[in-house]
Amino acid sequence: MRGYWFLFGVLVTVFVMLVGGYATLRLGFLDPRADVPVNRIEASVMGPAMDASVARRAPKLENPVAATAPNLAAGAALYSSHCALCHGDPQHPKAQLAEALYPRAPQFLPNPSDMPASQIFYIIQHGVRNTGMPAWGSQLDARQTWQVVTFMASLAGH
Repeated sequence: MRGYWFLFGVLVTVFVMLVGGYATLRLGFLDPRADVPVNRIEASVMGPAMDASVARRAPKLENPVAATAPNLAAGAALYSSHCALCHGDPQHPKAQLAEALYPRAPQFLPNPSDMPASQIFYIIQHGVRNTGMPAWGSQLDARQTWQVVTFMASLAGH
């Protein structure tokens, strides 16, 4: 009989936590502002969750675009026109919108991405929900996206 009470207590605790979490979200207790520091708990949960989700969904593709001067130049031009405003460029390592987005957009000049090329390709093509990262798949074809990925890899020294 004692085991049933323990199980009942666990179930009630889980139920209360779920209802409490739902109420916190629905009643507006979370601050929606983008101009506040990123919450430590949110950063420690959402970053790894996003990384795991992309790793699960991104097809394991090899980059078909070689790191030649024309491809790097094309990737740099695309990066400059589509990515630099949020992710920075050599003239502005900290992007103009760096502190305006929530969560903050990664700054790739001081901190190049360590994700595999296929995952960067996936993120560029499909975007990231509930962030400022758009899905560029309707604007950039696969070759252009791979050129951006190749340019980004050159930032990381790969």
